[in-house]
Amino acid sequence: DNLETLTKASEQAEILIIDHHQTPNEVKNKRVILYKAQSVFSGIQPARYCAAKLVYDLCSRITDLSDLDWVASIGIIGDVASPQWKDFLENVFKKYKIKTNKDDWFHTKMGRVASIINSLDCFGTQYVKKSFDTLYAAKSYKEILKSDLVKYEKIISKEISLWIKGVDKNAEIYPELELIYYEIKPKYHVKSAISTVLSFKYPGKTLIVVGMDELEEIVISGRRQDQKVKMNELMRYAVKDIPNSAAGGHIPASGATVPRKHYPEFKKRVMEYLRANKF
Repeated sequence: DNLETLTKASEQAEILIIDHHQTPNEVKNKRVILYKAQSVFSGIQPARYCAAKLVYDLCSRITDLSDLDWVASIGIIGDVASPQWKDFLENVFKKYKIKTNKDDWFHTKMGRVASIINSLDCFGTQYVKKSFDTLYAAKSYKEILKSDLVKYEKIISKEISLWIKGVDKNAEIYPELELIYYEIKPKYHVKSAISTVLSFKYPGKTLIVVGMDELEEIVISGRRQDQKVKMNELMRYAVKDIPNSAAGGHIPASGATVPRKHYPEFKKRVMEYLRANKF
């Protein structure tokens, strides 16, 4: 989204971006290649064409990557793209003799690996390299399950469970809007994970999880698994004309950031949007 940063980076190196999010700004730079799922493939929701599968499919046209199909599978499960790629996942699970759970891919061995990798993100960007290096060196998903990354996943799982258990008591529930609005102050960056877990627990609800832990900037994560509400449109509406704010994402999953002093306006607009777009 930040063209200025991208332009400065392109002065140092040629850049390839492989992504599946909407692009609010047109990129016109000969040193930047922007490869988007929605620009190349039709009939597949961009939200379901996660970058891991997109990279796998693209590079498979050049060389045989069948030994890395498990990596693509981890990305698919971790990015909640499994509804689009059930056949692919079933074949991979059969190949590696992994027990499947077609109704809940997260509760499988491959899903556990996705959870482990996602957990590192919750500790902060400084852990991304550790996660990448471990995955890059691994010859199979089993090595991730035996790695020291597991200890991070246990900590994050405990934190997520704590907030999930408190939703009925502490969240604001608006039945007429099919909305669960949950303000939290977690120890780690688990807002996205919590909103995803809750969205599967309440697939017919709009989930808004707000991190009230930061001093200057409020970070919001939104989900709606039945897609009756377009979360990316809701978020963009809620931050429109708010200075130093941002929003983006997909129909079922989106996020936003707003300065703390403007947060009441954001919350007001969420309610406003849902009341104006009743289904």
